[in-house]
Amino acid sequence: TVQEANEQDINTIYLKILHYGLDTLTDEDSIRIEELALQCPYIGGTAVYKARALYAMYVPASMFDDIKICNAIGVYKTGGNNDDNKQNGIFDLDNNYLRRIKPNLSNVILAENDLILFPNPTNLQLNIRYHYSQDSRLQIINMLGVLVRDIELSKEKQQVSVLMNDLSPGVYTYRQVAGKQYINSGKLIIEN
Repeated sequence: TVQEANEQDINTIYLKILHYGLDTLTDEDSIRIEELALQCPYIGGTAVYKARALYAMYVPASMFDDIKICNAIGVYKTGGNNDDNKQNGIFDLDNNYLRRIKPNLSNVILAENDLILFPNPTNLQLNIRYHYSQDSRLQIINMLGVLVRDIELSKEKQQVSVLMNDLSPGVYTYRQVAGKQYINSGKLIIEN
């Protein structure tokens, strides 16, 4: 089954990390971790959550919207066959619970050199929280490798909010740079 194959893949990668260290992961391993992390957990099984834990080592502030992911493949569809139009889908309780969860990243205590971008994905405003002992910059790069945004991160502020509505929807990479040193990097998703 899909769940068993996913479990086998993530366990193999996890054992490789335990034995040889995180630096020995191949690009194929990293891609597989991301593929598993982006699956609907109701279909992909518990391996999805394990993959998300490993993926967080690359992108610490990553969040996954299971309602959106699962709904895209039809898992959260409701039955709705009764006459009084009440929802009677098998996952309605889960849906309602997941919709109410909103992580509060504005209160997270950051360690030295930490960087959090939220919400990610975003469509309007991006909040950037950081903790770095000197001034740095956040560079946002499109898929063609073109720098599309260069944001100053003052060591005194530790938080900046910027409007992102002028960027086209898509996947971008970001990197925090101080001088010629890269401190943090990850992916940023801009939605419609």
